[in-house]
Formats: sequence, structure tokens, C-alpha cells
Amino acid sequence: MLVEFAFDVSGHIKQPNAAELAEADQEMDIITFNRAVTSDGTPCYAYVAVKPSRFQEFQRLTSAGTPLVYDDYGTVIASGYGSEPLPEVIEDMRRRYGIDDQLEEKLAETAKQQQKAFLERPEEERLKDIVDFLKNKPNGTNGSAG
Repeated sequence: MLVEFAFDVSGHIKQPNAAELAEADQEMDIITFNRAVTSDGTPCYAYVAVKPSRFQEFQRLTSAGTPLVYDDYGTVIASGYGSEPLPEVIEDMRRRYGIDDQLEEKLAETAKQQQKAFLERPEEERLKDIVDFLKNKPNGTNGSAG
């Protein structure tokens, strides 16, 4: 798995802007697995293909346990009752979509390794990046006290 992360001058992962998310919406979905309970308390699960521009909100709401309609955020590609999908559903998701149960952990490790390499660059390169960033602030000012 080759994923290239971009970092800001402080070493934090750069978040995509609205235009980048809109472009990503045209090209891909983020497939996520969620456990929930129905209004009558029955455990259920769903694999949902979420558009990148909606993913952060979707993740925040599902992590908080907020009830929501999955179709408002993407397309339900598989669902069922119970806290875990049947083994054949899991295998179908792996075969059809390349679902990897350890993807989050792998991405986090890749990001840590790339961040470490980014921060270990020579100090003069990092300082140049900071100066360039300050000269070209996102709000259009150039950082001078003009």
C-alpha cells in the first residue's frame, strides 16, 4: 500500500480543502464499517460507501453514537442484523472491495513514518518551508506589517 501524506510546516498532516474533496467525491468513496442499534435496540451493522467530503462529519457522528440515516452520507453496500457480519459477508467485502480490517492501523503507521522522515529533514529546509509559508498566508496577506 503506497500512500503519500502531505504535511504542513509544523509536521501535521495537511487536510484537503473543499476543492480537493469535491474532486475526490467524483473519483472515490471511503468504505467504512459501522455497528449500531435500531430504534428497538436490535444490534445491526452496515458497510457504507461515504463520499470524502462527508466522511469527517460521518465519522464524528457515528463515533459519538448519534443516530443517523446512512443514505444521507453515502451508499449502504451491505448491512444486516447482529453485532458482526456473517463470515461470507466479510469475505464478499474483501473480494469485491478489497476491505482490509487493519487499514486504519496501517495508514496510521505509514503516516507516522512519513511524518518522522519529514521532521528529520535538515533544519535549513524546514526553516525555508516556514518562511515560505509565512510569506504566503492562506488569507492572502504576505505576513508583512504593511
